[in-house]
Amino acid sequence: ARLYLRVNGTGTPWHRDDVAFARMSGVDGVVLPKVESAEQVARLRAELGQRQRIVALIETVRGLSCVEEIAQAADRLAFGSIDLSEDMGCAHTRLALLPIRSRIVQAARLAGRPAPLDGVSISADDAAAVTDDALHASELGFGGKCLIHPRQIAPARAGFGTAPQDLDWIRHIGAIDGGAPAELVQSPVAVRARRLLARDRAETSKPAASSQTPPSTGK
Repeated sequence: ARLYLRVNGTGTPWHRDDVAFARMSGVDGVVLPKVESAEQVARLRAELGQRQRIVALIETVRGLSCVEEIAQAADRLAFGSIDLSEDMGCAHTRLALLPIRSRIVQAARLAGRPAPLDGVSISADDAAAVTDDALHASELGFGGKCLIHPRQIAPARAGFGTAPQDLDWIRHIGAIDGGAPAELVQSPVAVRARRLLARDRAETSKPAASSQTPPSTGK
């Protein structure tokens, strides 16, 4: 497992000390909140002084407006859905946030970065809600989810796992890919099947969740 440190934002009184600790501690990466420009990421990278991964949290309207440039500068994007919906003045609902989620996924894809991390689920006790949130994020192209409690780890993993009906579909595609002339399997279909199969194998090979909360779960 990789260890990430969420530092306080640029311009806060605690940012410099947080970055100094991250640099000394040798953590694998840093999560930077309220990112609003690629320059913020570049400054953090210079401050770290070494090759530690940077996850940029998109949680303001200004950050969303230049998310494509931020994606190029950071190693991965994450979506701060609660803060962004407040900043935008919109409801914190799936419908209201759908275009924002899609834009963040698109920006990561265009930059050649890993699929981004979705925002938190506020319920620590409703496992079904966490799983459903994770499934929704997975369907939109997110690769993981920010978590706020250890009890959310297993439900989130379930949401990012491969559904039984998808596994049946993968087996069907695998049986005819490059085979029976009566069937037509276009290249993107075969690619998606292989990607889902690889994700399922990766999930099933993961060790049991620990009692510590990781920054994300998923691909």
